[in-house]
Amino acid sequence: MESFSYLSVLLSIVLGLAITQVLQGFRGLILARQTWFFGAVFGSVFFSLAKDLALYGHLPGQIDSMFLSIFGVAAIVAAITRQEWLHKLLAPTMVLLFLLYIALLFARL
Repeated sequence: MESFSYLSVLLSIVLGLAITQVLQGFRGLILARQTWFFGAVFGSVFFSLAKDLALYGHLPGQIDSMFLSIFGVAAIVAAITRQEWLHKLLAPTMVLLFLLYIALLFARL
């Protein structure tokens, strides 16, 4: 192998380790302030529902209301529990649900 190949492998390993450290620090920050963080998530869901009610005089459609309700309940559950396994389960579940929500919104356009 050329020296450039060795250098690129070494750089990849260092970047991978750095990203891991940053994500672990972010995880610790979220868990240390989980009530505030998930309270803000719930607040954004609440204000999204309130915005439609204030601007249009009614709650959003059935699909929007269903997804926002699921996000709101998940935020409340995440805020009141400190179980690490539940947070590990909720994080990818909410990401997948959010992607499905976006796909359904763009399917209607």
